Amino acid sequence: MPHYKDGTEAKVGDPVTGKLYNTEGVRAGTIISITPGSDSCNAMVGFLEPVAIGGDGEEWTEALRPGNWQSHRVLGDGRTMHEKVPRMAVWDPTSQDNPRPRYRVALGEAHGAQGPAFALFECADYCAVNELAKVDLAPAPEPAASSPA
Repeated sequence: MPHYKDGTEAKVGDPVTGKLYNTEGVRAGTIISITPGSDSCNAMVGFLEPVAIGGDGEEWTEALRPGNWQSHRVLGDGRTMHEKVPRMAVWDPTSQDNPRPRYRVALGEAHGAQGPAFALFECADYCAVNELAKVDLAPAPEPAASSPA
């Protein structure tokens, strides 16, 4: 199995950060596939990519509804649906007659209760495990008990 920069063996389900091959910047995500025996392009990382869609997301929710997806549909900001979908978005295989990206709409304030709408696209990109860092999700140590004064 491939190993991270620090020598730790990589496993599917590991939370990671690093640079992916087809996505700009550093990303945080989860390893969803590993290819043993290869030094490069030996893993796939799943992550969410937010895209501001403005308003309350009603236009997008309607446009992305199964059977309603139209990649060249022009939205209120003058851009097409296809122009706003991230390059590495995962497409829903169950909607073969009318394929569309996997997403959900979330509001950006007050824990999702209000604010501007974002489409959170499910994405997946390739990378080399040895260029990733595993994120340690171990709980923080308990603070030491203070002695009475």
